[in-house]
Amino acid sequence: MGRSKKRTATESDNEAPPVQSSEDELPVTKKAKTKSTKKEKVAVKPVEEDLEEEELEEVEDFDDDDDDDKGWTQADLLKLFSRMEVHIPERDKSKFESCAAKLDWNDIAFDNFSAADCKLKWAAVSLRLRRYRLLKELLDDAKEWVYKPWTNFYRSQKTNRHPKMPKRPLSTYMLFYMEKKDKVAKERPNIEMTQLSKIIAEMYKVLPEKQKKKYVDKAQVQREEYTRKMEQFYEEFPELKPTKTKRTKSAKEYPGPRKPCTPITHYLKDKMEKHSNEPESERQKLTDQYKLAWKELSDKKRIHWIKMALEDEERYKTELAQFKDANPSFADQLHKSVLNKEERALYEKSIGKPEKPPNSGYSLFSRIMLSSEEIKNINHKDRMTQISSMWKNLSPKDKRKYHDKVQQMLEQYKMDFATYLETLTPEQKEEALRKAGTRRKADVLSGKKKKIVDKPKKAAAHNSDDDDDDEDDPVRTSKSSSSYPVEEKVELFKGEPEAPPPSAFKLFQNEFLVSAKKIPEANRVKDSHTFWNNLSETDRSKWRKKLQDAKTKYISKYENFLKSLTQEQLKEYSIMKTNAKKIKAEAKSDGEEDEEDDHDNDEDDDSDVSKV
Repeated sequence: MGRSKKRTATESDNEAPPVQSSEDELPVTKKAKTKSTKKEKVAVKPVEEDLEEEELEEVEDFDDDDDDDKGWTQADLLKLFSRMEVHIPERDKSKFESCAAKLDWNDIAFDNFSAADCKLKWAAVSLRLRRYRLLKELLDDAKEWVYKPWTNFYRSQKTNRHPKMPKRPLSTYMLFYMEKKDKVAKERPNIEMTQLSKIIAEMYKVLPEKQKKKYVDKAQVQREEYTRKMEQFYEEFPELKPTKTKRTKSAKEYPGPRKPCTPITHYLKDKMEKHSNEPESERQKLTDQYKLAWKELSDKKRIHWIKMALEDEERYKTELAQFKDANPSFADQLHKSVLNKEERALYEKSIGKPEKPPNSGYSLFSRIMLSSEEIKNINHKDRMTQISSMWKNLSPKDKRKYHDKVQQMLEQYKMDFATYLETLTPEQKEEALRKAGTRRKADVLSGKKKKIVDKPKKAAAHNSDDDDDDEDDPVRTSKSSSSYPVEEKVELFKGEPEAPPPSAFKLFQNEFLVSAKKIPEANRVKDSHTFWNNLSETDRSKWRKKLQDAKTKYISKYENFLKSLTQEQLKEYSIMKTNAKKIKAEAKSDGEEDEEDDHDNDEDDDSDVSKV
C-alpha cells in the first residue's frame, strides 16, 4: 500500500494517458473506447485476458505496497487506529477527512513511526474502506479490515479474493476461445469484440466431437488441479473455508404428494434418460434441441404424452385425497391443469368431443377474418380494430347471414355434444356437464349453506334484421331450445353482501328487466339495449352516479362482513373462494367464456352497446 497509490479523484481525472508500448496496438480500456472513432484501426485485444491481468494487479497491489512501507504489522495498525480514536473530539459530526486533518499526528506517532508515516498510512488504508462517514465509524471498519488487508470496499467481490487463492479454471469453451481469438482477430483486424465472440461461438458449435474432446480433457485436468490447490489453500487458511449450512425445509415448500408433470416434461424426461452421463453443458444443449423437437411433434405422437400427463394428474388427485384424509388441517391449494388450452383441445378432439362454435355472428366473422391473408398482413395490435371496422361496414343482410350461420352451428353442436355425452361414463359425463356450466357450482363446493342470488335469465334470440345484435351482443337462445350453457348463479357466503353490477348499463338492465312488465319477457334483454342507447348523456350520468353509490355501500358492507367472521369461518370462506376460482379456471381452459360479462366490460365506457 505505497504512497504512490494515494491520489485524489481530480488527479485521477486529469492524469495523462499512459504511453503506448506499440504504435499498432492500444490497450482495451474504457477511455480508449470512448475516445475512439470509426476511422481508428484498433487491434482487438481479448477482454478476458485484460480482465485477468487487471484483476491480478489489483489483488497484488497490497503486497507490492508493503515493500515501500516501514514494516506495518497487524499489531502496529491496530495500535495506530486506537491512538487515532483517542484523539477524536467528543460529539464529532464532521466528515472523516476534516476530522483526520485536525488531529495532532505528533501525539499519535509511536515507536519508529513518525507523524508523517502515521498520516500517510491512514490515508492509504482509508482508500479501501467505505467513506462518507464519521472518522470513528471508519476506524471501526479499519480494525476489521486489518485481518483481511487484501479487501477493498470499492472493488467487486471477485477482485477481493485472497491473493493466494487459486483462480478458477477456464471452461471447455473458454479454452477453445483463448486458442482461436488471436487467429480470428488477425484475419479480421477491424472486427468488434462482440462479433469476434459470435464467430468463435459458431466455430465451437460445429466443432466435431473428436476435436472437442481435446478441450474437454484439458478442462477436466485443470479442474482437478484447481480442486487440489483449493484443498491446500484451505489447509493454510482454514478461517476462509466456507461453512456448509444444512438446508432446512422451507415452510413454503409444498408438503403434499408429488405434483403432476406436463406433457412436455414427461417427453423431456424420457428423452434425457439416455444422456444422464453427459456433462451439464451438453445436457442443457440437448434439452433445448428436444424442446424444439416437441414443437414439431405430430398430433398423433403428442397425444401419447398428453394421456401420460392426464394419468399423472389422476394419480396426484388420488394421492391428494388420501393425504387430506390423513391431514385434516391441510389447506388445499389451487391446482393448475397439466394441459394448456391447445393440448386440452387436441385431447378432447381425439376422444370425440365436438368443437364449440362461435357464439355470435361477429365472433364467427372475426374467426374467419383472422385466418385470412388480408388480416395477417396487418400489425397484430391493429387486427381486431380492422376487423371491427370491416364488420361495421357490412350491411344488415350480410350480418344476418353470419348470425344465421352461427345458429345452425350451435344446433349442430348441441346434437354432437349430446352424442358425445353418451360415450362417457357417469363420472366423466358429470365432469363434462360441470365444465359446460350446466350444473350449479354449489354441487362441487363444500362448507356452509350459501345464499343464492339469481341473475336475470337471458332472453330468446331475436330474428330482426336491425343492427342491435351487433358483435358485442352474443346470439341468445331460449332455455327451451338449449341448455348449453345456462346462466351461472353467484354463491354468497352466509352474511356476505351482494356485489353491485360491474357497469352502469348492467345496473340499468337489471332494473329494466324487472320494471318493464309491459314488454314480453323474451324481448326485454334486447329492448334494454335499445332503451340504453336512446338515453341522454345526462340520464346515463345519473346511472353512473347510482352505480358509484352502490359500490361505496358495498365496500363498507364487505369490510364489516369480513370483520364479523371468526377464524374458522374466514378459513371456510377462503376455501370457498379458492374452489370458485378453480372452477372458473377450468371452464376458461375449455373455452367456456362468459359472453355476458364480456359485454358488460365493454359497457364500462358507457358507449353504445351496438358499437364494437
